[in-house]
Amino acid sequence: MKKSHFLFVLLLLSFTFSKAQTIYVSPTGNDTNAGTSCTDAKQTLSAAIAAAPAGGTVFVCTGSYTITSNVVINKPLTLLGDTPQPIFTMSGACESILVVASPNVTIQNLHLRVNGAGGTSTNGRHGIFVANHGVPGAYNNLQIIGNTIENINPAPMSVDMHAYAIRFADNNIISFLVGNNQVTIQNNTIPGNPAAFAFFRVGIRSIGNYGTITNNNIQGGGLYAIQWGDLTGNVNITSNNISAIAQAGVEINIPVATATVNINNNNLSVPAFVPDASSFAVIEIKDNYLGSVVNIQNNTISGHPNVGIWLGRSRNVNIISNTFTPRLTSTTFNHLIINTKNRTFSVSAGSPLTVQNISILDNTFHHSTSVGGTAIAFANHHSGAVPAFNNITIGSATQRNRFHANIARFIALDPFYGNTDAVVLTLPLGAFPNPFTSIWTTGMPSTTMASVNTNFNAVNNEFDVGSGLQTPLSMSNPDLILLENRIQHAIDYGALGFVTVKPNHVFVTQQSFIAPAFTTSPRIRRGTNVISADGFTLNVEQGSYTDDGSATDRPLTTYNTDFVPVGAMPVISENWELNGTGKTLNMLGDLTINNQMIFTDGFVQTNTNTLYFSPTAIDPAVNPTTVGEKNNSRILGRARTIRNVGTGAFDFLGLNLPAGADIGTLDLLRVSDAAGIQTVGTFTSIACTWYIQPSVANGRNGVEFRWLPAINNGKNTNQLQVWRNNGTVWEIRSTPFIAPSTSPLITSIPINVTAFSPWTISDIVNPLPVEFLSIQARYNENHIPEILWNTMSEINADFYEVERSFDAKDFVKIVQISAKKKSENRYVVEDRGLGNKITGKIYYRIKQVDKDGKFTYSRIVSLSTEKSNLLAGIYPNPTRDILYLNSLQERLEVKIQDLYGRTLQVIDVKFGENQINFSHMPQGVYWIEVKGASLRELYKIVRN
Repeated sequence: MKKSHFLFVLLLLSFTFSKAQTIYVSPTGNDTNAGTSCTDAKQTLSAAIAAAPAGGTVFVCTGSYTITSNVVINKPLTLLGDTPQPIFTMSGACESILVVASPNVTIQNLHLRVNGAGGTSTNGRHGIFVANHGVPGAYNNLQIIGNTIENINPAPMSVDMHAYAIRFADNNIISFLVGNNQVTIQNNTIPGNPAAFAFFRVGIRSIGNYGTITNNNIQGGGLYAIQWGDLTGNVNITSNNISAIAQAGVEINIPVATATVNINNNNLSVPAFVPDASSFAVIEIKDNYLGSVVNIQNNTISGHPNVGIWLGRSRNVNIISNTFTPRLTSTTFNHLIINTKNRTFSVSAGSPLTVQNISILDNTFHHSTSVGGTAIAFANHHSGAVPAFNNITIGSATQRNRFHANIARFIALDPFYGNTDAVVLTLPLGAFPNPFTSIWTTGMPSTTMASVNTNFNAVNNEFDVGSGLQTPLSMSNPDLILLENRIQHAIDYGALGFVTVKPNHVFVTQQSFIAPAFTTSPRIRRGTNVISADGFTLNVEQGSYTDDGSATDRPLTTYNTDFVPVGAMPVISENWELNGTGKTLNMLGDLTINNQMIFTDGFVQTNTNTLYFSPTAIDPAVNPTTVGEKNNSRILGRARTIRNVGTGAFDFLGLNLPAGADIGTLDLLRVSDAAGIQTVGTFTSIACTWYIQPSVANGRNGVEFRWLPAINNGKNTNQLQVWRNNGTVWEIRSTPFIAPSTSPLITSIPINVTAFSPWTISDIVNPLPVEFLSIQARYNENHIPEILWNTMSEINADFYEVERSFDAKDFVKIVQISAKKKSENRYVVEDRGLGNKITGKIYYRIKQVDKDGKFTYSRIVSLSTEKSNLLAGIYPNPTRDILYLNSLQERLEVKIQDLYGRTLQVIDVKFGENQINFSHMPQGVYWIEVKGASLRELYKIVRN
């Protein structure tokens, strides 16, 4: 045979063999035809399938076909539709247009029209039904590509619950068997009927398989668009457009440990015509308790009135770079819910378990048009002892999530635990300010729930609290308070459940740490419970905080902690307990205690701030053996109370006033520890000073002072004395007394007090020496410089030296005079050796030398050589009624201030002698500030 003839025979055989592999079917054909073309086609699809060889093709010619009984594909085969798509319409008792009962089947480019209204719970209606789903390999390598599958006769949702576009299941059961078959569902369209709100029950339902669903357009179904149960291998659901979601868009059940599930690049939306009550979750992942990897990435999830993504009883899930936009009218949406149990709380839903290894990165959480909803919610129905959540990542330094402004709760933790019955089953719904509302009330047996027992780190995210998206580390404290108001913690009685937004910082607000599971709202205690190490900062918003003060509810300081008020001073109406050995609550702002501070162990350091005790507060200085201050637990710094005393007794902060003359409202500031030590030269007092200022200038008899041995500052308790500062000098106000140092408190002897001012305690060998009442330099009538100074109680003073300088640095002695040693002393010294050629300023100071050689200096005063700048003189000091001011300038401004720097009176004086009436001023010490055009002097004036 010639070579050319041999090639011709091969081509003829090949053409004949190819034609034999393809059988044609047409609505105008006849089953007796050979099926070699659309003009020689079979009439019925069943006949064409029967005629086609295994591995062959049935080419479906364009036209309309009526299917009255199931068409079974029982061999490896390709069903390929013509263009335009051939149409198959279900009729009569037909349950499934196509039934796949063989591996290696491809169904492509067909239009299947399902009569969904005819389905029942035992006889469903399907476009494509896959039989033998429990048999491994029974339909492996199934490909459903480019088809249109629609429900042409849907019943309302209340009736039509049994129509499926594609179903992998037995006809009369929904089971969880393992089929282990690979399927590909690609480029299909499953439309819905929005006007009637009627779709397939499920668009695509796969049980026990693995494979790919990609580039499909699914507008249904009534329950699920895609439902994949008990997958057995890797599943990819990518680049699909899924809308008209009723209960869930994608639901996947994952009972294996080695699969990878990718739900990526999909557009999933719930249109406005879907009722709120009908929609549950756009994506629902269930029972991934063995830890297959699930990636939900780059999806657009929108329009959901309730839940965007629900993770139930699942592990190893990555939720990355998705965009969530809720239904614009919804205030109860949840973009993401992570639960330790499944949504259906039934036996088949499985026991709760620790949810772990969840990464939530680079997602955008949008808000609706009104304030409401929750971005991320953690719901716990775990009854075991293990943590409910573990290794949860919410944002990273390079993949921050973005939380937009009107979301009521950015992150919410379900606070319910303890004894729980079937009607206390919660789903976070985002209602501001508390998103937790019971909506599912059946199917959950009574049990004892465990606490969340996990802290969450949300530092690496961006939040909008009204000033645009910001990271917590860039936020101001007021903005961080607003952020705290959008976080729902679940911490209770020491059980962890806290969301951190700034490292080592806890924020307590008027809305934080409130949950329906709490019988009270001990917000400060919840905040202190979070603190687990030294170095935390407790930030407390301004306002009042009221709890029952019980041991389990009161704030507790057990670590070195900074306290920072945000806004005005917080008021704590509860018992704050210090109970950390050697630990300190470090105040970086003022704080008011309305009830009691309990001193068990540890300290309060006020720094330059003040710890206020309201008129209702309990004295912290009482009961040192139980709840009061003690050597190892006390206030270091400033403690203050302002109380209406009148004629009654007063006993607070170590000051005991018996009843007596009316003193009106008493302002008591006790400064203790290092700040309370009075130092004059080398002499010191105990580490405590009482600043006492009544509104009515009367005294009291039998006044006592009490202090702890820890602040005695080494003073000899066998020779103590009470000292009072009269405004300029310290003076002895008691005889020496002996106070045992072994008792809980050291107590002074009773003394009679005629005027209140600063008071402290020292001993005989440590007297507080003289101070200068005033010092002044001026020219006398002969234009000779003279230096004037006043002193009181010169107990140890021996003599004074007047020193002069021209640069305020190098001083020389110009004269020495002996101390007068009287109660009130006035000195005047002329500087006759100055000469007449000096220009500029001259500086003077007084050196006071004691009998033992110790000395102190006065402040430095100056004198100008220009006569026109001379400053006035003020006398007498002390004064009782009239204070004289002799001005040598045309106009001076005089301010009278109390010891706290508060201006009491402003007076303008003119050249010459002026009188200032002091008779109406209460006894005490005052500052007089005299200001001219270029000069300013401060004087201490005592009102006797």
